[in-house]
Amino acid sequence: MHIPSLRTFALAVTIQVLAALPAGSQTPGGPAPAQPAPPPAGPRLPIGASPGPTFDLAWIGKLVRVSEPDFAPDGKSLAVVVVHLDYENDLNVAELAAVDVASGKVRRLTHDRKSVSFPRWSPAGDRIAFLAQDGEKHNQIFILDMAGGEALQITHHPTSIQQLAWRPDGSALAFAAKDEVPKKTGADKFDDAFEVGDNDFLVKEKPAPTHLWMVSATATADPQDAPRRLTSGTWSLPVAFPPGPPASPIGFTPDGARLVYVRLENAYSGDRINSSLQMLDLASGKSEPITGHTRFAAFPVVSPDGKHVAYLYPRDGDEGSWDSHGVLRLSGRRAQSGRSGAHARCLPALDRMAGPVSAAGLTQHTPAGVTRGNPRLSSA
Repeated sequence: MHIPSLRTFALAVTIQVLAALPAGSQTPGGPAPAQPAPPPAGPRLPIGASPGPTFDLAWIGKLVRVSEPDFAPDGKSLAVVVVHLDYENDLNVAELAAVDVASGKVRRLTHDRKSVSFPRWSPAGDRIAFLAQDGEKHNQIFILDMAGGEALQITHHPTSIQQLAWRPDGSALAFAAKDEVPKKTGADKFDDAFEVGDNDFLVKEKPAPTHLWMVSATATADPQDAPRRLTSGTWSLPVAFPPGPPASPIGFTPDGARLVYVRLENAYSGDRINSSLQMLDLASGKSEPITGHTRFAAFPVVSPDGKHVAYLYPRDGDEGSWDSHGVLRLSGRRAQSGRSGAHARCLPALDRMAGPVSAAGLTQHTPAGVTRGNPRLSSA
């Protein structure tokens, strides 16, 4: 009995498969098989000009999100970011608005900006600083005179600015921004290897640290008005990870001589629990810790009288017990507590988690006629 070889069997199977293919597809050089035309697109769901009796797309277009409120020093106005939908351009459009507290009237302050955030009233209440994108899509600081006119761009930073704070005399602003990554040349341009570390698995490059800068409130594009770097190093200030809470704020002491901030030992997101409260002396450029905590300390807020700093810290240093606020008494150029002493737990028996939103409400000085935060923070 003759048994065909494996090669003969494979050849027979190949001939049968090719015979079953459509004409024109049997030879490698032949035309590709014709593809069926896609079905015609159905009609677009209409969006009514006005909302209907039930919830529909027209209602969604009317939804407005209001965020980042900031009271004017006199308490009579509130600056907010208003976000609405732009169906035609498929965008969420943010605008800056001022709300009169007594009447509820809204005054639009910015127009035709795709991104607006972080509004902050000047200490005198005559200007508002905010962040908006420039032509390179980097967040820059703009200042709007409430008497009228266009907003003035006062920074031209190579990276996006993340937050800002007015100096109490209104002459300057401090801000936080990531360091610019050095540009590679030659063969190094193609070397994109980096140490991942304790970081997000989606990162594509080594995270750059965030540091503090100072800029004049009347700065222009002139190099003489360039911001002054205040801090540097491989350590970093914290940054926000949307949709999570905002980053711990920076803040001046009332005399404008010092800045309080949070220091992280590196820029890796997984290591951000290693945080400490720091105070920077602007005259000397030196920073020093104001508590003995080296983990979990966050959201420091200087009291209006400059005698205390409130901050978030988990009870007994337990990461799962965020139900406590700490209060430090400041004396002279540093905290009395230093690394050991006069520290008070502000909320020792709170029956729920104390989150960053509560702390963020303390970052603004209480204006006349408006009560917010813990009144004990401004006591002697």
